[in-house]
Amino acid sequence: MSTILLVEDDAWMGDCYALWLQADGHTVLRAGDAQAALDVLDEQPVDAIVLDVLLPHANGIQLLHTLRSHADFARLPVVLCSGSLPADLPPLHAYGVHGVIDKAKVGPQSFRQTIREVLNHAAV
Repeated sequence: MSTILLVEDDAWMGDCYALWLQADGHTVLRAGDAQAALDVLDEQPVDAIVLDVLLPHANGIQLLHTLRSHADFARLPVVLCSGSLPADLPPLHAYGVHGVIDKAKVGPQSFRQTIREVLNHAAV
């Protein structure tokens, strides 16, 4: 299937997301903050990113800005995950965000379905 970079600083949530992604046959790479995500991306290509918005140091929105400034990552599909999205969130599609997951309401089926839809859209 696909290789997905999971950027999540909450270990328990990250474990849940990783299990759900692996259940669909995806390879999951993990990073706990924006710098670690960039390090992973420098080492291995990925097909999509699942990105927590509230990260230590640089947040998910700052990481989106950085990703979009690099030609290698500019078209990489991103799914944002957050329990509370900032009110001043910029238009998401311009940053390659193809899905948003509400952590407070997500379950295995809805999470996996969102990822499938994003990957299918990216393949078109």
